[in-house]
Amino acid sequence: MSQKQLSPAKQSSLNEVLSKFEQWRRNPPTTRQPIPDYLWMAAVSLHPEFSIHRISRALHLDYNKLKHHIRLQQAEVSRSSAIPEFMDLRFNEPLTLCEYVVEMQQSDGSQMRITVAKGTSSDLLNLAQSFWSRP
Repeated sequence: MSQKQLSPAKQSSLNEVLSKFEQWRRNPPTTRQPIPDYLWMAAVSLHPEFSIHRISRALHLDYNKLKHHIRLQQAEVSRSSAIPEFMDLRFNEPLTLCEYVVEMQQSDGSQMRITVAKGTSSDLLNLAQSFWSRP
């Protein structure tokens, strides 16, 4: 690997991760242990600044395993960015012209789903407030 083409900052980040891998390889907890997650995360963090090929060669990793970990991380990022964390609902006007569904989920995993049929009214504000205020 030609290191002449790398800027000092890039080379420094690659060297930091390389030293973590070398330290782990010198002092493994037991023989034949899988690479710990924190080291995979460090290797993945070098991409896309470095190509998968360059990272795998520098860190002595299997190219396909590194590619798999990078894809897992990319899927996790795209999945978390696709779901809105908060949506502001305005309850000024009744929404009785169409059927709609309101879904709510708290951080503890509890969920509430309200389906309102066309032409009916419901007190969504009070239902939502009672859901969010429960312990």
